[in-house]
Amino acid sequence: MLFGSRLASEVYAPWKGEYLNYDGLKKLLKENVYPLEWTAEDETRFVEALDAELEKTYSFQTKTFESLSARLGHIEDTISNSNINGKDGSEQFDCTKLEPEIEDILVMSQQLDKFTRLNFTGFTKIVKKHDRIHPEYSVKPLMQVRLNALPFHSEDYSPLITRLASLYAFLRANSGSSTAASASAKLQSLSNDQEAEFTSYKFWVHSENLMEVKTRILRHLPMLVFNAARNNDDNESESYDPTITSLYFDNPDFELYDAKLQKNDVSPSLRIRWYGKLSDNQEVTLEKRSIEHHAEDEYVPDEKINLKLKNVQPFLTGEFSLEKYIQKMKDRHIITDNEIDGFKTTANSLQSFISEHNLQPVVRAVYKRTAFQIPGDDSIRIAIDSDVTFIREDSFNETNPSRNRTDWHRTDIDDSTVKNPLSLLKNDQYAKFPYSILDIRIKNPRHKAESKDIAFSSSYSNSLSKQQQLLQNFNTKKLKWITDLTSSHLVKEATNFSKFIQGVASLFAEYDKLDSLPYWLPELDKDIRIDPKQAWEKEREDKKKLKISGGIRIKEAPKFDVVPEEEDSNHRELISRGYRSQSTEAINNNFADYDNESIADEEFEHELEQELDHEASLERSQNNHYGSTLQRNTSKKPNHKRVKSKFSIPFLYNKDNVSKLSFDSEDEEVVLPPGVFKPKTLIRQQGPVKVETKVWLANERTFNKWLHITTLFSALTFTIYSSVNAASDSELATLVAYILFGLSLFSGIWGYFTYMRRLNAIKARSEAHLDNIVGPIIVAVALLGALIINFTARWIALKNEVARDPTINSFWL
Repeated sequence: MLFGSRLASEVYAPWKGEYLNYDGLKKLLKENVYPLEWTAEDETRFVEALDAELEKTYSFQTKTFESLSARLGHIEDTISNSNINGKDGSEQFDCTKLEPEIEDILVMSQQLDKFTRLNFTGFTKIVKKHDRIHPEYSVKPLMQVRLNALPFHSEDYSPLITRLASLYAFLRANSGSSTAASASAKLQSLSNDQEAEFTSYKFWVHSENLMEVKTRILRHLPMLVFNAARNNDDNESESYDPTITSLYFDNPDFELYDAKLQKNDVSPSLRIRWYGKLSDNQEVTLEKRSIEHHAEDEYVPDEKINLKLKNVQPFLTGEFSLEKYIQKMKDRHIITDNEIDGFKTTANSLQSFISEHNLQPVVRAVYKRTAFQIPGDDSIRIAIDSDVTFIREDSFNETNPSRNRTDWHRTDIDDSTVKNPLSLLKNDQYAKFPYSILDIRIKNPRHKAESKDIAFSSSYSNSLSKQQQLLQNFNTKKLKWITDLTSSHLVKEATNFSKFIQGVASLFAEYDKLDSLPYWLPELDKDIRIDPKQAWEKEREDKKKLKISGGIRIKEAPKFDVVPEEEDSNHRELISRGYRSQSTEAINNNFADYDNESIADEEFEHELEQELDHEASLERSQNNHYGSTLQRNTSKKPNHKRVKSKFSIPFLYNKDNVSKLSFDSEDEEVVLPPGVFKPKTLIRQQGPVKVETKVWLANERTFNKWLHITTLFSALTFTIYSSVNAASDSELATLVAYILFGLSLFSGIWGYFTYMRRLNAIKARSEAHLDNIVGPIIVAVALLGALIINFTARWIALKNEVARDPTINSFWL
């Protein structure tokens, strides 16, 4: 479907006039006019229309978002007032009246998200079409500036999701409505879904920072070596950073791409993967991965099989004889009888999936991977994919396909004799990704919390960005280095980034059937490098925002009785649909005692204000150390008066459990490995002092220079003092002699002081500066003052003599 047709078919009727006028902008481009004459007036007309459409879209999106937020605020006020005015909330409040309003807000939020995505894709497509048709007038830079000023596509829906989730939790616990339970799937489509077993955090790394990122990780995790047993004639670097090729499948309508980008209920993906050159491999891996956002475990186990190269094409076309292949593997003892059923089920499932969706290879991702992991311990897995290149593998164009339809891969670039495959491709056949991709996967512990705690934790975690969740969830001493890395200037967070989505979007952006584009595309035109000082200041601001958000909670709801867990099937269904906390036990602990305790607002805000003031004073006292930590006393918990409650909308964040960021505690005790002890003295201060002879001689030479200056001043002092009677002004001569005598004493004392100070610094191997300009400046100023006094006095005396005797030669006056 063409994008203009899709835009017209998916328009939300009440908002029809607020969408981008895509067809109108296309007419202004004069795409089908011959001969094509594009003047400056035409360009001005198009740019003005484009800017007007952008302002219209931004204004409507902002107004609608604020309206939804205000409606939620009204509902929260209604619940809070009912709780305050009624002794028993169940007699004063009817949840059935609240449910349709919340459901309408949820539907509107989904429509607003779709509205934003459609318009963003439309603006991106129309700008690319303009620059392709009229390359002499490039609009892309102007569009980037206007998107930065009117960022309708970067609105964070997490606050709405969090508040809606809390209200639905209230409805489930008090009304038992099935609507509240079914709304969880809708909420998941707007939130950032996470893997049940692992939590993945993705970042972009600039090439200038790549080596520093790798060395930071190497201090804590060993690097895995791939294919160590390869032939000796291979490139040595290949054994450490192997080239991985992923061949992604899709159909001409980009069903898998859209499902993954828009987070449909089921988001499957299919790829063929191999290491190194294809000619060096006998087998490749065909694997399917499905994400079910409404299921108990979001990630379904992967389906994968290994196929010989000659069997790949028959397998994809359905001509592959599965029974014959299984019999061969049995004869060669490659597969056991117990594994046959599983292999057969997987193979049939993959073939059916390919046939039903008419899948074919679409895009190839080639990259070098550096992996870090402790062998036998998968709690932390880090991978860095660098030199990422995307190559077209489709055969959509019947007259000029990128790949031969009778083969499953491009044979031109997979030829073993070709050293530089990209040299064979046209510019529109491949795209290089400008950054490296850092993927941090941390294994989540299995939580056995009560259902309400899980829902509350999920609501809270949805309100944070992926990087903030990482800071909150894994801020133990053992994993503190991860928060230091991810909050530094070396990386940029790339939430929901996917190589498959990026490859399709970068190579098929102008393809008419590509209906949606990822939001991160404009970020690729920016420089992600950040000044370290700015990154540090941003880190402090993020910490303050987290701490302030810890003091904000949704107003307390009516104190209804909680429906028992064994009777609340809707509540259990919500949990089974993946409404699971994305965080570790730290977040669950924040809400573990929620049902029994709540903090009075005035006391909470007062304590928060004191804590922020204390933090500000600590920052001022430590502002000379970049990256230094802020000292906080978190061991003492405030003695708040606790109030019992039956049920209320949860605290979004408990400030008493604010997890420390990477700079929270400068005096934090360092945990040393077993058998390692903290040294009592520094290594540089141990053993005998070994200093080169020239260092001692240089210090003594300086002392001798000062003694020489002292001797000169002394000789000059006694010479002037002994000739005072012969001077024309005896008082002046005496004053100058005293000044020079003072300089003699000072230079001698200063020389000895400097000599001893440098001697002690050399013995202690101190890093302190050995230079000191105070002494020479004092000597110079005092000597200059003595000369000025002597000159001035002699000048005045000569003028007086001339005044008394005019016959004296006054030329020099």
